[in-house]
Formats: sequence, structure tokens, C-alpha cells
Amino acid sequence: MKVAVCLGGLLRGKVEENIEIMKQVFPYDFFLSTWDTVERFPPFQNIKTYKEPAPFKDHLIFHPNEEKRSQMIHHHKQIISHAYMLDDLPSDYDMIVRIRYESRINTTIDWKSFLDCSYNENIPIGFGHVLDFNQVKKITYGDKGSRTTVLGKGLNDAIIMHPRKLFHSEKVFELYKNDELKLAEGGWWQILVKENFGDVSHEKDPCQNYIGGFIFDRFLE
Repeated sequence: MKVAVCLGGLLRGKVEENIEIMKQVFPYDFFLSTWDTVERFPPFQNIKTYKEPAPFKDHLIFHPNEEKRSQMIHHHKQIISHAYMLDDLPSDYDMIVRIRYESRINTTIDWKSFLDCSYNENIPIGFGHVLDFNQVKKITYGDKGSRTTVLGKGLNDAIIMHPRKLFHSEKVFELYKNDELKLAEGGWWQILVKENFGDVSHEKDPCQNYIGGFIFDRFLE
């Protein structure tokens, strides 16, 4: 297993400090990118940039809250950023950890056990944000999490671990071109689960979802 830790998208939060803490629990090679529209700052002014895709078509987002829709038009970009990064990643990296820049990792969590599980069982594992920094809780279908009542056909996306072979960049671009790429958790599930295992039932979905174990740094005291 050769692991690549990929951080892409917006350079948000206490980036330098967060990455130093990430490296304590993920002692692997890090790859950083952002959009060409994002202001870069030392020591990140020379990281890889990609052309930022257009916002998602508003009329394709079915949500009653206008403010929420205005945010959701950008929620496909994280998946496209990952596709760009994996296209550029050397071929010998066969295990991927995707993390958002603003994530502050709890260093007491046994993250290696999740990484091994994802690799050995050939499954994607996603972690979602809650304000409880100190524990990791597994979410199963029907559980009431902090953000969703039914987790079906979604993969928590603040941190994602997956074998590289499960992610097909060409499929991401094809679905996006045809207005078929879903947003955020739904899009990650679409690419990492549906494209590999089919439109599986809740009981047979191979992905694992967790919440906790990290916090977005804006919530730190």
C-alpha cells in the first residue's frame, strides 16, 4: 500500500497548522492543489492549480431554501478537483486519503485502522463533521446523524479514504458534462460506490460512514 494524501479546492482555515497536524497521523506523501481563482499565500503560493469549473446549474438543484441552493451550486467542485489531482498523481500510489484544508485532525484517533480497512476490504470510508472532536461514531442507514436522517446513497466527504482503483476520473468528467454528476455526499457515493458496485441496496452498500474525529478549525475555541 502506497498512500497519497490529497488536499484540493479552497485554501480555507489555518491551512499550515492543520497540515502539520495531519502529517502526525498520516505520515505519507502530501499533494496539494487549489483553483486558479483562489488567492494563494506563503507557503502555498506555488501549489498546483486547476481551472475552476462553472457552478452547477441552479435549475437542476431541488432545494426549497434559496440560500442553501446558492451554496450547493459549488458542491460538485470538490469531486472534480479530486479527479484532476488523481489524473496527475503518479501511478504507484494505490491508496488515497482526501481531506479538506480546514480540517483539524484529532491525533488520538487510530486513523491507520480505517486506512487498512478501506484498503484491505476495497471500500470507501467517509467521515463527516460534527462538533464532537473526541470520538468517531459509525453511522448506519436510518440513524439520525447531525446533518441527515437517512444516509442512503451518500458518502460523508470531509475526509474520504478509498483505494485509488475505485475512482474513475473520466467518469466524473463524463457525468459532469451530461449534468448527471450529483453533489457533495451524493456525488462521492455515485463515483466511489455506484460506479463500482452498482445501485446497491442499503443493506448491501459496501461504503462506511462515520462522524467525528476531527473538527473544522473555525469551530476551535
